[in-house]
Amino acid sequence: MPKPNLGRFVVQQIEIQRVRRMRTARPLDEAHVAVLCDSIKRNGLLQPIGVSPDGEHFVVVTGNHRFAAVSRLGIKVIDAVILPEGMTENQLLVQSLHENHVRKAESAEAMLCRIQALAEYEKCTLPEAAKLAGVSPGTLSKIQKIVNSLSPAALELVRKHKIGSAISYEVARLAKNEQQQLEWLEDYVAGKKSREQIKLAATQSSTSKPKKLRINVTVDDVVVKATLPAELGYAGLCQALATLRSKIALQEKREIGFHLLPEVLKGQ
Repeated sequence: MPKPNLGRFVVQQIEIQRVRRMRTARPLDEAHVAVLCDSIKRNGLLQPIGVSPDGEHFVVVTGNHRFAAVSRLGIKVIDAVILPEGMTENQLLVQSLHENHVRKAESAEAMLCRIQALAEYEKCTLPEAAKLAGVSPGTLSKIQKIVNSLSPAALELVRKHKIGSAISYEVARLAKNEQQQLEWLEDYVAGKKSREQIKLAATQSSTSKPKKLRINVTVDDVVVKATLPAELGYAGLCQALATLRSKIALQEKREIGFHLLPEVLKGQ
């Protein structure tokens, strides 16, 4: 299928009732729509939306938030750039990707969807499509990790709270299971964990053995060893030494040979 000619656009006013959102459009940011409503009330619509003809109607390709704001204000017509007629939905996605050059506010899911559409249209691989869209290999790898590794519930949380890709990627990369994914994302939303704190939590919950405090007492060839968790601190150390002292005193009372002390204590 030949590519549509996008070199010459037509701008005109279209009745709002003839315009609809693209089926695969990203969710609206209600806060952003509210800001646009205020701006349009004061200054009018400063930038036309981009639409493609669909029979007697039009599909929004770029400017979903502007379209939503104008609709909510009760305005009957909207300025629009008319893209070539007969574009498929995949082609609309491709055009949207190029027009917005991968918006910073766009979710990892939406970005990957657009890159996949571009790959399908161009009959190329995802890395090749990402390059065409101006997306670096590192960014492509990260959004794939987010979409493929986060559970459906975690992805829903990311969408609901518009959690950025930087945080989503760290959770997708470091969390061991869905429960941990949800816990870290909820902590981030609540302001309890930053990106660095999530990385630290992953280190603390790793499978590495907990730190131990080891004490060796050597008298000539006799070695007495004591090992205890480091997190017990000074109080735990004093208690452990007191226990060791009482055990040594007991062996002395039993007249156990001093050279046998390490083996006797090891068996207790």
